[in-house]
Amino acid sequence: MEDDFFDWLETADAEELESGTLDGFLEELERVDPLPGGFDPERSLADFHEKYAALLEPQSRGRRQNRMSRRAFWAVAAVIAVLASMVTVQAFGMDIFGFFGRWTDEQFTFTGSADKAGYQEKDRNYPFAEGETAEFSTLDEALEAFRINLPLVPHWFPERFIEFAVEATVTPRGMDLIAESFPVIEGRQEALRVVYTEFGEEGPAIAIVKDEKSPIIHECEGITHYITTDRDYCTGSWIQNNLLCMIAGTVTVEEMERIIDSIYSDIDRKQMIELIYTGNGGDPALASGEEKLHYRSIEEALEEFQLDIAAPKWFPEQFGELEVTGTVMPGQKSIYAWVETDQKDFLGISYAKYGEGISGTVIEKDGNSPVLYESGGVRHYLLTDHNWRKAAWIQDGIECIIRGTVTEEEMKRIIDSIYLDGEKEAPSDEYAGLLQAALDECGISGEFVPTWYPEGFEASEPEIIRTSRSDIVNTMFQDAGERFFSIRIHRYHSSEDVESFIFEKDKTPVEQYTSGTKTVYILSNNDTITTTWSDGLIFETISGNLTVKEFKKIIDSIDS
Repeated sequence: MEDDFFDWLETADAEELESGTLDGFLEELERVDPLPGGFDPERSLADFHEKYAALLEPQSRGRRQNRMSRRAFWAVAAVIAVLASMVTVQAFGMDIFGFFGRWTDEQFTFTGSADKAGYQEKDRNYPFAEGETAEFSTLDEALEAFRINLPLVPHWFPERFIEFAVEATVTPRGMDLIAESFPVIEGRQEALRVVYTEFGEEGPAIAIVKDEKSPIIHECEGITHYITTDRDYCTGSWIQNNLLCMIAGTVTVEEMERIIDSIYSDIDRKQMIELIYTGNGGDPALASGEEKLHYRSIEEALEEFQLDIAAPKWFPEQFGELEVTGTVMPGQKSIYAWVETDQKDFLGISYAKYGEGISGTVIEKDGNSPVLYESGGVRHYLLTDHNWRKAAWIQDGIECIIRGTVTEEEMKRIIDSIYLDGEKEAPSDEYAGLLQAALDECGISGEFVPTWYPEGFEASEPEIIRTSRSDIVNTMFQDAGERFFSIRIHRYHSSEDVESFIFEKDKTPVEQYTSGTKTVYILSNNDTITTTWSDGLIFETISGNLTVKEFKKIIDSIDS
């Protein structure tokens, strides 16, 4: 009977676990080998541990080792949760972003209601159909496929856990992502699992069996993590966005704390901003609104705040360089750029995105009626406030406001420059001609030469490098300040040499971008962006500290 139960349990999915099949098995097991009458919670759990020890203990080599090597480990946890729910003693807990972590001597769970949690459905990408499962090489790759840009992946595991199998499933609830490792160390099977499960309005549904010790509350980057133990097993669980996150296995509490800490050891500012905006923790000083982030340009700020909107490319000549800052709080992220001249002329531009239920900016005006001005297919409202002029509009959920001591015609020209790609193009014919001549000299044929370049850059003479393994054409571009980029076309002589084509990158997920017939990979490495794609043995790389939007425009111009 136990073997039949185990065979079913290993292959059962979430819906089957919730069906009557599980109840049938448990009733039959109770009939064949009943527990003693009279319900004693402590004795009941002890009997359960003893009766189903085969499901709870790490497996030795042989037949059971293969059975526990994948889904059974987590399925067993679900069965434990069902049986442990019979234990009903007084519980207490702590609020965690609207959901409560509650525990008894034997059980830990998250509970909450949609009203209390203020749940908001997330815009998630699902790369395959409901019910389908896919394998991935790493957790980072899987999260990137679902377009999840949150600090979730540990950067450290105990050295006995080397290889992880990673798979993801799209369920009616959303995403289920699992990474697991089952090494055998000196005859003993170890286990470690990392799980991210999407939940809906009803909140996370999970119960974790535990011993009599109270959970350890581990705070990291403003997020509350609960660490529980049960015999040789340790579990860390927390809520991130609308994901239930869990790490469980044969590790110590100290190892679990180090695993959790490693998730946030290399968090970048883009992830920090998103953490704070979604109300999932982050730097408390920044989340209070008292601390501001500073940027070199509006474009740089828009990219880091992940606001998909363009900045003006023209301003009246009396205004010099703008000061740009960003502020983020739960449910609100905003960018503000401004400049004031010695003559007290002023110009300010703001962008803001608000969460549900948060009101936008109230704009002061005089008695004149607003003027509707349409540009780029977007409606803009032009207002006057005595000596000031203001423009306000909403684009893709982003509130945009321009205000200052400018004329109506100047305001319209600022607005028009947002949509007209108003950069003064560099002498593109000259640059393209020099680059094409270098490629012709090397005998490299194909479409590799951009016809658009951002304003204000000077190009170096294309450099040709020939080796026994490859031919390289490289051109550098530099403006009057600190902005730069390079174009590098690399033709290898054999496929074996291509393996040396490696890029350094940070923890930011790789973006895949399609331009014409090209599939372009966009990588970030701190302040540098690298874009690359291939055509057989020929690889083209454009890299530098431009914005992603500028890189895409250069790339798109190659086939135009």
